Amino acid sequence: MLKVLLAAHSKQRLSMINLKPPLQSTILLIVLLLGFSLHSKPQKRILIFYKTAGFYHKSIPAAIKALLVLGKENNIVVDTTTNATWFKKSTLKNYQAVVFLSTTGDVLNEKQQLAFQKYIRSGKGYVGIHSATSTERDWPWYNKLAGAYLDYHPEVQKATINVIDKTHPATSFLPEKWERVDEWYNFKSISPEIKVLATLDESSYKGGINGPNHPIAWYQEFEGGRAFYTAGGHTDSCFSEPLFLKHLLGGIFYAINMIPQDSSAQIRTGSVNTRYLKNITSIKGLVALWDFKEETGQNREAYGLGKFPLREVDGGVERVNEGPLSGYSALFTGTSFLRLLNSETGKLNIHGKKQAITVMAWVKWNDKTGFVGGMWNEYQDGGKRQYGLFVSLTHYNGANQVCGHISRTGKPTPPFPYSIDYSASKQSVEKNKWQLIAFTYDGGYMKSYLNGKLERREPELIDNTKDFKGYPNGLIQSKNPYYYPYGIGNNGSDFTVGAVLLHSCMGNFFRGQIGGLAVFNRALTEHELVKLNNL
Repeated sequence: MLKVLLAAHSKQRLSMINLKPPLQSTILLIVLLLGFSLHSKPQKRILIFYKTAGFYHKSIPAAIKALLVLGKENNIVVDTTTNATWFKKSTLKNYQAVVFLSTTGDVLNEKQQLAFQKYIRSGKGYVGIHSATSTERDWPWYNKLAGAYLDYHPEVQKATINVIDKTHPATSFLPEKWERVDEWYNFKSISPEIKVLATLDESSYKGGINGPNHPIAWYQEFEGGRAFYTAGGHTDSCFSEPLFLKHLLGGIFYAINMIPQDSSAQIRTGSVNTRYLKNITSIKGLVALWDFKEETGQNREAYGLGKFPLREVDGGVERVNEGPLSGYSALFTGTSFLRLLNSETGKLNIHGKKQAITVMAWVKWNDKTGFVGGMWNEYQDGGKRQYGLFVSLTHYNGANQVCGHISRTGKPTPPFPYSIDYSASKQSVEKNKWQLIAFTYDGGYMKSYLNGKLERREPELIDNTKDFKGYPNGLIQSKNPYYYPYGIGNNGSDFTVGAVLLHSCMGNFFRGQIGGLAVFNRALTEHELVKLNNL
């Protein structure tokens, strides 16, 4: 019998409850744990699911006790169940993540599987612990979500874990060589999409067969949601290890989108942030990064796959002695802009049916609709739109927000007069403050980020869409993420920064400073964007 103190938040009193298997309790609690710094936000809620249709791990009660304590100390509501009927929309919608705690065998029927798929695709999280990879072996979708299936394991013994990615909240505090005792899994059907955080040193124990890249903990963004898995947790003692518990907590934070965030990148004056630049330029898929260090009158040149020299048009673009990358930034006042002709765009001319892209910028925005950068032309030949990053598109529910545009045809979106196809962040961009803005497109969804953070928007009535053909009551859709499965067209636009071509002249002038602009030929993950924001 496990006794847990339940804090009654509406009254200053405590009561005692007894928990017996199957454990189905709700804990409402306060305070932070283990040095993670989190902003004050509405409480998150997770479901611990520990049904077994095969081997039952005797460590499950110890694990539940530990997870309840983690919830208590981190202001997370924790529910626990073995009841698979909870896997329905009306119940799952209450949780930011479901933790599969040492589950085994076929634990969900087809209807429950479908509900869980929809849950993950709605942007929610999954955490797998230990034998979660020995679950639903005949369900390929779950294999991809969990990241692998258990093959077999040797006896419990000590081994060395190589922590290869310390940028994640589940591993940032761990030693590079982490020795611990557990039951060490060998895996099969390993998904190529997982981002491995830690591997096993097979020379440190007996029975490993996955080789030098033997994964033991990983994460991924999956079909709109987040997934984290750790193979540890076989014995009771695992759940009294401070480092392992902190590892679990970091994985839960990731799954429920409570990744600790600092403020935006440190702003320097006249000095290069070498470490920051090095981190950005080492990211896979970088096409171009401009840091705007050049003086007024000079071409702005990029790091990456080419120099892509941006030339001043309609006057000089002033260099300001302030910026997050080079220590400088370009000041846009609503008259001049920067341009690279279409014939010179080369690898920047990103297009294709399944082509992905990320455009990100460090900006200090002043006011009004502003085009930051991309290949976007709204006038010539009816439009040569391709991709573009904006701040504050007011016409279709994007006022004061980060907006990412994609177009296949280059033309307006029928039956509307303008292109409606853009994602818009839920958060508003603050004026006169340095912030990291970005949008990604993965061939299916556009997503807008502010300071590395993706906040989803529920479907809503879009302004200025009523009484158009087929939409007498207007269009209802979600702006973040925004579904657009049509790809990026090769439409012939120039690459511009600070303005776009509108009605035979330039418009949508950005007003403020741009201290960095980067284009990638893939969709960066939220974890990568958070990391960049926190460097």
